[in-house]
This record gives sequence, C-alpha cells and structure tokens, in this order.
Amino acid sequence: MVMIDLDTLVPGDHLVRKLQKAIDWKRIQELALPLYSHLGRSGISPVVLFKLVLCQV
Repeated sequence: MVMIDLDTLVPGDHLVRKLQKAIDWKRIQELALPLYSHLGRSGISPVVLFKLVLCQV
C-alpha cells in the first residue's frame, strides 16, 4: 500500500491554493443552497462548479 499526501503534490504557489486563501467557500455554498432541489440525487457542489469556472478546467 502506498500512502500519498495530496498536499505534497500541489505546489505552494498553485492557483488553487491562492483561491483557497482568498475566497470564503462556505459563503458561496450558503448563497447557492436555495437554488438546489431537495428531491432526487444531489447535484454537483456549487463550490466545485465555481472552482471549475475560476480555473477554466
């Protein structure tokens, strides 16, 4: 078994790390929560969608 720490794989100056420090992700979750249905399967997290847009992945 090989244990890999994802923090060691992402460089310290990577865009994702900068975004993590600069943006309050809980606030985005709170703002988007009323837009999601409580029925059926849960959708993709609004935080994930927001990060994808910012990183243009």
